[in-house]
Amino acid sequence: MTPPKSTAASEDRRLKRFQERDTRILDAAREHLLRDGYHGLSMEALAASIHYSRATVYQHYRSKEDVLVALAAQTGEKRVDLFERASAFRGRPRERMAAIGEAVAQFALAYPSYFKSEHIIHTSSVREKCSPENQTRLTTCEARCPQIAAGIVRDAISQGDLVLPKGVSPEHLVFGLWSMYFGGLFLMSSDIDLQKKGGVTEPMNALRRAAEALLDGYGWKPLSTKWDYDATRKRIAQEVLHGGI
Repeated sequence: MTPPKSTAASEDRRLKRFQERDTRILDAAREHLLRDGYHGLSMEALAASIHYSRATVYQHYRSKEDVLVALAAQTGEKRVDLFERASAFRGRPRERMAAIGEAVAQFALAYPSYFKSEHIIHTSSVREKCSPENQTRLTTCEARCPQIAAGIVRDAISQGDLVLPKGVSPEHLVFGLWSMYFGGLFLMSSDIDLQKKGGVTEPMNALRRAAEALLDGYGWKPLSTKWDYDATRKRIAQEVLHGGI
């Protein structure tokens, strides 16, 4: 039975108000996290900053951990979208993997709160205190990005650009790149003076060269000695990243 039009319109308005409140809560949570860190984030402070009652905030999230996981999932979905755009870059598989690397870096610059929340989520019992729905959202996001990258590796193998050693899977290669970028971007987002303590003046370029050396070591063609990947990255910036995130 079709509900009366007035009832449907009222439900649409209620849903819209709920979504608008949800957006305000997550936007405020992101600001709190960047400014005050995990321990400075509380449901009380969050409600006060946007002039909501605590009861209203609790209608959306059961705890600050639930807010944090929802925030990571919301941002993670943007990362998945960016990975999908990067994987569709017009070029050989290794160029597409370079596009993934540039997307990772762009994402880290655009969403520094994601790095902070991601570390917190993986180093504490945060997930145990959040809703199953938000756990599922986040888990789905986390799985999708490595899957996209592993698909590019498989394309390289099928096209004859890459032959992996026995016992090394596409997921193993992706894990190596993932670890390299995750660690490098974490250091870049930290308070560590990389030039003073590590002698690194251009950390992003250093990270790119390290990734190129890893893929050259696997023999993934075209090798960096035979291809202008700087030119590829310029195309990536124009064709994939020009619209931002």
